[in-house]
Amino acid sequence: MGMDLKPINPSPDAPQDEYGIVWGRYNWSGWSELINYLDKWEIDTSELCHYNDGEIISEDKCIEIADAIENNLNKIKPDERDWYKADIVLWRTCGGYEQW
Repeated sequence: MGMDLKPINPSPDAPQDEYGIVWGRYNWSGWSELINYLDKWEIDTSELCHYNDGEIISEDKCIEIADAIENNLNKIKPDERDWYKADIVLWRTCGGYEQW
């Protein structure tokens, strides 16, 4: 159980798998850690919920999150960098997210 992020208006280059557009997925621990990182980097996290009932994260906020992760990869725990780095493209191409 955790936070599933459904792309709202994915760009043509959004990653796909055999089921379609790839969703963002975080367990609750990872979601909390992402929010903590963003708070440290002084990114407004008010659009990121602590419950999953379809609230929206705007496309602009998603791009800001992608940029923040990319610009701060060296500040992420070394054993988690690859995982966060892989999510940059998801944040950048989702067109906004619904939080489920």
